[in-house]
Amino acid sequence: MHAEDMSHPHPKRMKKALSDPSQDPSRSEGISLSPETGQESASQVTPSQACTDHGLYDASGRGDQEEVRLILATGLVNINCPVGLGRRTPMMAAAWSGHREVVELLVSKGADVSLVDGGGNNSLHYACCGGDAETVKSVLSPNVVDIDGRGWRRRTPMMEAADRGHREVVELLVSKGANVSLVDGGGNNSLHYACCGGDVETVKYVLSLNVVDIDGRGEVSRTPVMCAARWRNREVVEFLVSKGANVSLVDKIGNNILHLASGEGDVETVKFVVSLNVVDINARNNIGLTAADRARDWARRQLLDLLVSHGAQ
Repeated sequence: MHAEDMSHPHPKRMKKALSDPSQDPSRSEGISLSPETGQESASQVTPSQACTDHGLYDASGRGDQEEVRLILATGLVNINCPVGLGRRTPMMAAAWSGHREVVELLVSKGADVSLVDGGGNNSLHYACCGGDAETVKSVLSPNVVDIDGRGWRRRTPMMEAADRGHREVVELLVSKGANVSLVDGGGNNSLHYACCGGDVETVKYVLSLNVVDIDGRGEVSRTPVMCAARWRNREVVEFLVSKGANVSLVDKIGNNILHLASGEGDVETVKFVVSLNVVDINARNNIGLTAADRARDWARRQLLDLLVSHGAQ
């Protein structure tokens, strides 16, 4: 991955929530529910409280309601006990995996949904990543979690849901008052996340709210359509163009949409952008590279031939 690339997850690595959040592979480019240890807040679980017995956490992640009841009935386990370096609670495990009944059981037994993990993510962030709308409702029901709460890299639950294409959850959050126009630590809003995620229906919905600029600048000054091209989401690129997105813009590094699509070897997106006849095919970014150079760097033979056939040098 080039250092110039936007710090953002590749959503296609994780379209579904894992059954066990402790097995979440590192997503070094962006949203991660196994982040580095962040600064602690008053509601953050601490290493000194860490559990050595993971039984409640594991049962919650599996959605084993009966086992959760049995473990809690012993009275020997801290219901909010965090596990591992990520400092995730049993509530987070259940929320991530979409086990609504376990979430409700834990809440009824005194679990604190407002706690945050090592990177600042709370149970609502986890539920929104998981994508089960009913679980999201259950996490919101105690009215103790900020619907726009900031997690790792200042990402909101809305951003997590948009990134993973959970349109139903996005709509639910909006109906509950979530702010779609907020930006994360790098300047990306929910439209950037939806476009990187690649779910067209989610993109359509976010855009239909008319609260975010279709050409809004995010991290390294990239627009939503650039994000879509960067992650090989041609259908999203075409939809944004149909809605007036400006494909001639360049990011902070000087890359245009052709640079980004060519670096990924996305032949179909490049064909579409070239057909618009609005982007200089030989434009150079800030380090002097053209789209064809990006294709050469990555040995994208078919793509390079396509660019050359349209006049690339």
